[in-house]
Amino acid sequence: MTWWWVMLSCGRSPVPGVPEGAVHVSVRGPSLSVGRSAVGPWAEIGEQPTAGTYEPLTQALEPHRGKATWLEVPGATEFFVLRKLIGSAQHVEAASVTLSRQGAEHAWTLAAPPSYGLKGTCPDGPLTVHGAMPLVSLSLQTGEDGTWLLGTARFLPVVDHQGERTAVDGLPEACLKPVDCGALHAAGSMQHGVCEAARAGEVHAPERVRLGNETGCLAPIVRSDEQLPAWREGWQSTVRQLGLDSQELLLVMPEARVKLEVLLAVLAGFARQEPPAVATMLLLQGNDGPPVCNASVRDRSSLDYAMAAWLGTLGAEPPG
Repeated sequence: MTWWWVMLSCGRSPVPGVPEGAVHVSVRGPSLSVGRSAVGPWAEIGEQPTAGTYEPLTQALEPHRGKATWLEVPGATEFFVLRKLIGSAQHVEAASVTLSRQGAEHAWTLAAPPSYGLKGTCPDGPLTVHGAMPLVSLSLQTGEDGTWLLGTARFLPVVDHQGERTAVDGLPEACLKPVDCGALHAAGSMQHGVCEAARAGEVHAPERVRLGNETGCLAPIVRSDEQLPAWREGWQSTVRQLGLDSQELLLVMPEARVKLEVLLAVLAGFARQEPPAVATMLLLQGNDGPPVCNASVRDRSSLDYAMAAWLGTLGAEPPG
């Protein structure tokens, strides 16, 4: 699985975070330019929305193959356009790809995210489960009502994989040994109690849970650019409440028409040095409308509770 993520950089350059000597791609008047040379009409990039690159830009970047690339574009740029620019830079094997909004004070550099294992079989028999990790997905969606954020956490078992203990996706439950709650959690702890209760079939323990804050949603719907500063402050509080700054497996998945400025507002909610991964290899569009604010997990303690419960179901006998 190939993902790209966005990493906040703090270097000194024309915009803090832009690598020294990076090839500058920007919008100048009606044109997309590399340096001071126009490569094509900016409006043209919106055509063929599912394309993964913009060919005139790819050709213009070819002489700079292997160099760092800085994409500076308007905040209203929609993600399907941004994705083409990133794709063109990746096509010429740019050493790095950095994003910024025109007039912004910071830039973000794309890099490979932390990975987790993929494994679909267990030829040597069921594996011991040493714990679990939540894979958190933050989905940015758009519609007539504005732009909103949905969050889910899906639990992955931690097993021995390729000589290391790592979270692994794709294993059928038959490949996992029954969990020993006492070996994973201290006796008397909340996690131990709910793990045992789940083994006995006494609590509901889904593999995936929805995330929210005290309102049951992650954040209000963004209906105008003027809402973004206040929206960002509220989102920062939710990030802390859910403990997402310390969350290792975390992906932001923008739909095709999400604006760059909203995506950057999501990233700005994280206080940690490296903001979460941003999926650019998939183009997503279409949703069921704004969320119903009824998320069951509204803080980190609730997320840990749900994960401990799910672990207790692994290998448990179905309730009679």
